[in-house]
Amino acid sequence: MTTGEFLDRLCEVLNRPPGSVHMDDTPETLAEWDSLGHLAIIGLVDSLFNLAISDRSLQEFKSIQELVDSLRQHGLLEDES
Repeated sequence: MTTGEFLDRLCEVLNRPPGSVHMDDTPETLAEWDSLGHLAIIGLVDSLFNLAISDRSLQEFKSIQELVDSLRQHGLLEDES
């Protein structure tokens, strides 16, 4: 899965318009990244990659960029060419 595809899926689970989640977004800039959005992100990562992220781990991410970087480190996201 590419990073762009992952961001599109994030938009879906957070009920945001396509293309409206960006790498520099944070819980403070995305109103939908509240407690329910937090659970939706955990569920998305689990369903897409079969990777369990703990609530605490997700709370440590300060931005979408940090989440994406972690997924890349696990070899789960590809860079777009």
